[in-house]
This record gives sequence, C-alpha cells and structure tokens, in this order.
Amino acid sequence: SMNRIIYKEKSMARLKIVRSTLVILLLTSSVCMAQTVVLVDPSVVESPAVGEDLKVSIKISQGNNIAGYQFTLEFDGTALEYVDIINIEFPEGFLPKGAFAIPPQVNGNKVTLAATSLVGGTNGDGTLAKATFKVLKKSDSALKLSGVKLSDPDATAITSKTVDGKIAAELAAITTKRPFGGKSLKLNAKITK
Repeated sequence: SMNRIIYKEKSMARLKIVRSTLVILLLTSSVCMAQTVVLVDPSVVESPAVGEDLKVSIKISQGNNIAGYQFTLEFDGTALEYVDIINIEFPEGFLPKGAFAIPPQVNGNKVTLAATSLVGGTNGDGTLAKATFKVLKKSDSALKLSGVKLSDPDATAITSKTVDGKIAAELAAITTKRPFGGKSLKLNAKITK
C-alpha cells in the first residue's frame, strides 16, 4: 500500500506540471495575439480575367506607435505583371498626416516600398499601401511579404508577423464542400482551473 501512495503522489505532481504548463501556454498565446501583423488583404482573392487589374492592400493590424514601415512584396511574374504600389496617405492610410514614401524599388518579381512619418506614431489597424498588378495568366499563385520592418518615432524596430496573400485561379477550388450526408467532427474544449 506504501507503493500505491507514492504512485498517487507522483501522478498528482505530474498533473500539476501539466496544469502549470497549460497556464503558461495560454499566457504566451495571449501575448502573441497582441502582436502586430502586416498582411495582404484580401488574404485569398480570385484572379480576375487575363488583362484585367488585380488590386490588393497591405494592411497592418494591432500596430503600436508605428511611424515607419518597409516591406517587399513578391509576386509570380508568370501570372502577374507589376503595375504600381502606393503608400496610402492620411486620412485613408495608417501613417499620420505628412508621412512620405520613398519611390518603390522594383527588382524582377519583387517590389519594395518604404514610408515614414516625422510627426509621431499611430496605433491600431489600417492600410499601409495598395498594389496593382495586371493579370497575365489565371493561375494559383502567392503574394509573399518579406523583409517587413516597422519602426517607432525613435526609429526603434518593432517586431511583427506577416500573413501572405493567395490568388486562386478560381475560388471554388479552395472552398471544400462537405459531401451531402458526410460526417463532420465538432470539438469542444473546456479548460477548468
């Protein structure tokens, strides 16, 4: 019976460890959730017809005291032809009034844009820039964000994560329909103290 008691204590200790790890995981995930995100919007878009323009926005979410940005947008040169990219100015744009952009640098299938404000930073969500491409071919491709740099009014770097955009030859290919009468799985999780 002594062995049984020791075993019980061990499993209780193990449960405590599992519980505290869960709490830590929950705390860190809520910290990550408040992270600034730079994203292509819409995240999934159906390709317009060949010869037509495809327009996307580069947006920022949960920005905190942002006074400047830089990013590179990478596109599939076989599907899209770069037309232009512009910093969206105040009041439609995210950066404060009087922010200025450096002319975009185009390098093959990549374009880099940078803009900065001299009058302080902005918080919250908004549009940084808008890009226009001409459709060369209706196909699945990606718009990838890289080299994203955000800074505060003191030019201190602010970390962010990015969400790329997808272009679909047709949207039906992306939405998966459940066959009639098919089974679906619903998960409910309860976390108790």
